[in-house]
Amino acid sequence: MTQRVRAATGGAAPGFRRTFSRSYRGRPDQVPQVRAFVARVLDGCPAADDAVLMTDELAANAVLFSHSGEPGGMFTVQVEVCDGIWVRVGVEDQGGPTAPRLRTGGSERDDADDEGGQGLRIVSALSDAWGITGDVIARTVWFRLGWDAR
Repeated sequence: MTQRVRAATGGAAPGFRRTFSRSYRGRPDQVPQVRAFVARVLDGCPAADDAVLMTDELAANAVLFSHSGEPGGMFTVQVEVCDGIWVRVGVEDQGGPTAPRLRTGGSERDDADDEGGQGLRIVSALSDAWGITGDVIARTVWFRLGWDAR
């Protein structure tokens, strides 16, 4: 599949908004493609590295912990850019029996519960805002960063 992506700083005036979206097969080998997509979209944005890292975490979670990771599963990455002001990224998966949750590391259950658990902690630490919408059928985990974050 060929897809053209215009960089976020393509000469647009500050405050110009645009949205980019791409769907992926729910397989681990697609996560590097997600990173490349977000990096292309945010080329020239000072917050791009943080956004790529957080999107990587959310895409991996979609593959590992939702129905998107089952045979035939898919997930979608949407990047919304308000040039010079903010970036918002959402990863929509095909839901699952349990909702994503932020593990605080403060209990034995959090530490021994299962593998991983750092993805949403990273998102929480680096983003200006983040959240989860949806249900067992489809969920979106999203974050928002200031243009000049960190």
